[in-house]
Parts: sequence; structure tokens; C-alpha cells
Amino acid sequence: METMLIAGMWFHIFGAAGPGEIERAEIAGLLNGGSGSHGSPVRTVVQLKAGPPIAARAEDLTLPSVKGAQQMTTPSIRCPGVSGDVEDFGAEHPGKYRESALLPLRRYWEGPDAFPAEKGSAVVGAAEDGLSLYTCFIDSDIFSQATADNQRMWTLGDVAEFFVKPGAERSDYWEVHVTPNGYLMDLHIPDRERFSAGEVSWEEVIAPSSGTLRRVWRLEDRWAVEVRIPWKAFGLDSAPGPGTEWSFAVCRYNYNGGLEDPEHSSSAHLTALGFHRWEDYTRLVF
Repeated sequence: METMLIAGMWFHIFGAAGPGEIERAEIAGLLNGGSGSHGSPVRTVVQLKAGPPIAARAEDLTLPSVKGAQQMTTPSIRCPGVSGDVEDFGAEHPGKYRESALLPLRRYWEGPDAFPAEKGSAVVGAAEDGLSLYTCFIDSDIFSQATADNQRMWTLGDVAEFFVKPGAERSDYWEVHVTPNGYLMDLHIPDRERFSAGEVSWEEVIAPSSGTLRRVWRLEDRWAVEVRIPWKAFGLDSAPGPGTEWSFAVCRYNYNGGLEDPEHSSSAHLTALGFHRWEDYTRLVF
């Protein structure tokens, strides 16, 4: 297999460029709506044409207040320490994360044994300077139309999404997107319900920079991402103390043959389709 894209390079986000105007109805739609359209060969890194019109997100159709959602136990895992670089990028469970629980991506809202057609996995660990997450996806049609950071990546093609909520007592959380061609979008959402109601604007959530470092590796039949979100993004100087509990989810939009009907999956046991359902996120114990 040959390396096809960005191999072994770290990128640092120094600031956030606003993606342009968005109407208040569309802001609310980010937590309550649909998806987009395209076609691209696997070897295309960036398709130099405009993306589809702004669309609401299919994966955010339901919030936890929906009646009839399955009531199941939220898993809890340990957050081990990690250090160094991933030497076996593209592996399902890299050696760097050998002490980390391997979490398969699922479609748990369809049942505990429901998995995506093209599998994925995720691991997490505590590095000295930030929370480190790695995910690897099998993918027969790898593409993104993204051409810059902080575009609406979920409308432009394949994307890995990392959600981290730093404790049940806090209402805020980070949402970080990375595309297979190396672009990043990060959102700091101060409160899910206020954002959904349009009381917090898109410009407010896109403006903060998490300082996330990302590394992307693309092969013929898969792509992998590692991100490291600095502790400072959570208002900390170092890793949380022993016994501290956060929650997280690694999620995926997988498009094949165009931008219609993406397949959604998540490392979290989501009881309904909605990537912002942080009540269902995996609990992470430091």
C-alpha cells in the first residue's frame, strides 16, 4: 500500500477564520437537521469546486429528550498515559495506545450489535500536553471537498469528529473535525441547548481556537487521524487528577459515491442518532 496524503506531519491551528454568514434558523439546524451531494475518485485529494449549500446535520436529528430512546448503560474506560509518535499509523490499534481500550465504531441506536458497513475504531490517552485521540477507518471511497480550515466539513465529504466534554458539572464541550485531506474545524460549544435554540451563534462557537494538533495518514483502503487537544483548551495546565471523569465520542461521516446518504457511526453507545448526545458518550476516567 502506498501513502497517499499527509504523512507524519503535525499541524497547529493558530486562529479561526469564520466561515461566513449563517442565518439563525441554520444555527438551530446544526442540532436538528439533514446532509448534502458529490462524486470523486479515491485518489482525488481536493476537488477544486464549491461545496454544496449549507445543510443541517442528519446526525443531530434527535436530542436526549426524545421519548422512547433505549436506556442502556454508558461504558466507562480508563485514560492511560501515552507519549511519543504513532510508529504504525494506519493500524487499528497502534502500539502507542497499547494500554488504551480499543473502541469499535457502532450504529448503537439500531442495536448493540449494529456496526457500519465500513468499520472504524478509536483509542484515547493522556499525553503530557493534551488529550490524544486516534481513529482509523476502512474506506472504499476517500474524499473531501474541503479547501481550508473551519469550513463545514460534514457537508464536504468524509470526516472524523471528536467530541470531548470535560466533566458532568460543565455545560461546555469541544467538537473537532478532521478531513482526510488534512483540514480541521473546531467548535467550542458553551451550552448545547442554548446553541440548539440559536441563543449562541455559529460565529461564537467557531471563533475560539482549541490549538488542536492533527496528523492524517491516508492509504489505499483506509485513512487514520490522530489529534491532540491541549489541556489549555479545557482551562487546565496539565492532565486532570486521578479519578477525574470526563466523557468523549469519536464519530464519523462516511460518504461513498457522492454527498447523499452518509453512513454515520460512533464510538459512543448513542441511544438515538445524534452526535451531540453527550449523555451517551463513553466515560473517561483519568
